[in-house]
Parts: sequence; C-alpha cells; structure tokens
Amino acid sequence: MPRTIRLYAHDVEPSGAPRVTLDVARVLQQAGHEVQLYFPKRGGLEEQALELGVPTGLIPNPPESFRSATWSRKLQLLGCRVRTIITVYSELRKAGKHPVAWVGSSVLPEVALGAWLAGARVVLHVHEDLPITRSNRIKARFFSAICHEFVFVTRRSTRCFRGIVPSSRIHVVPNRVEAQFLNPSGGARPRRSAGAPRMLLFVGFLSHRKGVDLLLKALPAVIREHPVTLQLAGSDPLPGAPFEAELRSLVRELKLEGCVEFLGYRSDTRELLEAADFFVLPSRNESLPLSLVEAMAVGCPAIATDVGGIRDILKSEKTGWLCSPDSVEELSAVLIKALNHPHPELIAQKARRLILRQFQPERIDSALLQLVE
Repeated sequence: MPRTIRLYAHDVEPSGAPRVTLDVARVLQQAGHEVQLYFPKRGGLEEQALELGVPTGLIPNPPESFRSATWSRKLQLLGCRVRTIITVYSELRKAGKHPVAWVGSSVLPEVALGAWLAGARVVLHVHEDLPITRSNRIKARFFSAICHEFVFVTRRSTRCFRGIVPSSRIHVVPNRVEAQFLNPSGGARPRRSAGAPRMLLFVGFLSHRKGVDLLLKALPAVIREHPVTLQLAGSDPLPGAPFEAELRSLVRELKLEGCVEFLGYRSDTRELLEAADFFVLPSRNESLPLSLVEAMAVGCPAIATDVGGIRDILKSEKTGWLCSPDSVEELSAVLIKALNHPHPELIAQKARRLILRQFQPERIDSALLQLVE
C-alpha cells in the first residue's frame, strides 16, 4: 500500500549521506509511495532532486556544529533547531494518517523529535560511525526512545546502539551505488609516460573529518620518491569555507602550488575517477564512505585509512591499501608503496569484482522498501 513518506537530508551539498537520502527518496517514489525530500537550504542536491521529479521542501536546519559556534551563533542555531521541530511537526500533521519520517542522519535529533511528536513512524538512517562515548550513548538512548527503525551502513557502526536499541529494530543496509559507477564507460585506465606525474584524487567534503590536511602534509615525502599531482574534488560545507582557507594556506606553506588543484564541487565524479591513477581517502572518521565504494566500482586503485567499516571492503594489497588514521608518516609510506606496486590495476580489478558482488542495487532497494512497507 502506498505510504506518505517525508525524508530529511542534513545538508544540500552532494556529500555521501545527503546523496544517499536523495537516492532513497527516488527508490521509494519509483515504488509508488508519495514522497517529499527536505533540505536545510536551496541549491546543490535540491536541484538534482527536482530534475529527478522528487518534490522538495525546506527546513530551517543549517548544517553547522552547535558546539564550535560562538555564543551569538549558538543562540541563532538554537532558534533554528526549535523552528525545525515545529516545521517538521506541522508538515507531518498535514501529511495524513501514519506518515513515515526518514531521518537521513544522526545529526538531526530535532527532526526526529518533531516527527515523533507528530505521531509519524520514524526511521533513522545512521551514516556516521559513532564511537562508544558517554555522550554518544546518551544520544543513542534518545533516538531509541523516539525512533521505530534504525538503518546502518555497516555492522560496525551499530556498536554505539547495541544494548540500547533492540536488535529487531536494527537493519544493516549498505549505501546504494548509482548505475553509472557500476557500469563505467569502459575506457582504459590512464597510462602515463615514463617520468610523468601520476594523479591522486580526493573526492569529498573539505573538512577536518576527511583528513585532507594529512594528505597535504604527506605529499612532500611522496614527491621526493614519485612525481605526483593531487586533485581535490569537493567543497567546504561551513559558511565562509574556513577549513578550505586553511588547506590553501597549507599548500602555500608546503610549496605545493604546482602539485595541488582545488576543483570545488564536481558532478563528473565518475570521469574524474576514470582519469585518476589512485583515489585517496585519508579520513579520521567514517562509516562506509560512498566515495570509496564508487572509486572501487569504477576500478580506480584506492588508498584509505582504517576507520569505520572500510576494512570490510578494503584489504591491504588485495583490494587496495590501508593505513592508520591521523598518521602523516604512515600515509606517506602507504602512498609510496602503492605507487611502487607494479600492477595496481590488478588490485583495482579485484576491488571492482567485490563491489559488484556486495552492492547489488536490486537487493538494497528491496531492503529499503521492506522498511516502509
């Protein structure tokens, strides 16, 4: 039976979790459900949603950290949070009987609260790998009291919720990979002439969590061994782009101006991955990043830090290369090891076969539909 479903993305920028929320909306709409997808502001993914025929709306919920804000900004953000609760409550009360609220991230507690107050069935989609801390356990108890179902992208990311949320309400569903990555153009991998720089590619938010600063600091040691260039495809999600400004300053400090290119947000991720020699994801914290899965699906050799559920798909020198998080020295060493490998394309082919086997869209779509039907 068709359901009324409201989905809430924590950002309008095309990072992993918001993109997955849009994809879930599209899957549910194609199955005949009446869906509407809410963003905190206009632009980016909202435009993509409208192009796909997914109706959108706005909630006053800026994607900013409350903890790191100034006191004046804290008051503004608190007002936004309260308005978000009221907006979500009001919209769901108008949505008819027994609506479903699909909350696209654990950073949206006010959305979940507004939906619960409205009497909706609340599905929380947890994309983050929350460490087991006192504050996170309190957060898990809060969500357990107001949410009906929990979706995680890896088994590891359920750990903070275990013992708090009944196992019957926990569902592990990997992120759905778009067909364009599962069926790339088929062009040959790049073959650089002897001595030509090889291209490293990062795709994602320019944020502290993604560890781009570590990658820049690792580059000088790599360049002494191999000529490389680095492309950074992504934007800083915070107003004023303060972390991107720090990264640009770091590039100047390390004298990497001729080696590093800031691409900004790019919609042609597949083409970038097909042109790159290696994909690098030096994150300090992840669950199971969609950008890594897409790189492996395309057949781009991947290097990533051993955080979250990454080791479930990335095995060192079997399907890619792993290194410890927050270690510039180890990241440099692993990059050099990967660049020294005589046949990285063979490792990338194994990785691609793994992704095609584990991330079948039909199976993932079925699991998503069962949650609302």
